[in-house]
Amino acid sequence: VEGPQLPSTSSSSSESAVSETSLAQRFTQAAEAGGTLMAQYIVRRHGFNWRNARGEGPLHLTARANQPGLMAWLLCQAEA
Repeated sequence: VEGPQLPSTSSSSSESAVSETSLAQRFTQAAEAGGTLMAQYIVRRHGFNWRNARGEGPLHLTARANQPGLMAWLLCQAEA
């Protein structure tokens, strides 16, 4: 006996790219403002597999924001 089936949703690659870009923007804003807790939350919630429009992920964005404490935390994560 199977439970109820949820309708399948298909997303185009452009939709996921917009989502990744939005995520990267939020992470960048948090890192640049010293919002370490928000940046950590984003990584905990969404992992490391996202990039901004230039192909930069959390490690690159953190280095650009000059946040050594956040960088140390990122490098201690299993996915880094």
